[in-house]
Amino acid sequence: MRDSGEGQTCTLMSVAAAYNPLIEYPCGYRTAYRSTPHLKEHSVNKTRNKEDIARFCLDLPGAREDYKWGGVRVFSVAEKKMFAVMDLVGQDLSFKVNPELFLGYVDRPGIRPAPYLARAHWISVADLHTLSDDEVRDLLTRSHQLVVGRLPKRQQIGLKL
Repeated sequence: MRDSGEGQTCTLMSVAAAYNPLIEYPCGYRTAYRSTPHLKEHSVNKTRNKEDIARFCLDLPGAREDYKWGGVRVFSVAEKKMFAVMDLVGQDLSFKVNPELFLGYVDRPGIRPAPYLARAHWISVADLHTLSDDEVRDLLTRSHQLVVGRLPKRQQIGLKL
């Protein structure tokens, strides 16, 4: 709805929205995606925060933490290979996924290709409550494994995997 300036409101609707009306939940959340469950406010994982995810990332073998680019928390392996990036200001979390799963994840609401890293199959999760706790842990572990798999064998052995 937009106020036209004279106290009247007009509804802006695209052609796609005319054929796919919004679904409104009792809490006021609205979405055009019918197959995606509403997790924004009623999720069971409200306790998750960025520090829990950071602790989990640092518990992975050989993981290090660094602050780069003026406001980004970077988790890497072997001092240079990133496997997760967390925004210090917002709730964004970016990480690498399998190339076969990349398009499936970016089709989900709240998940998009990571800026500057999408060509390497990285996704960015805008809200940490979009995914379940187990799914976040699994995706971060797989991201770590994908990055470690690209290291030379000598470094992989040094990580004691």
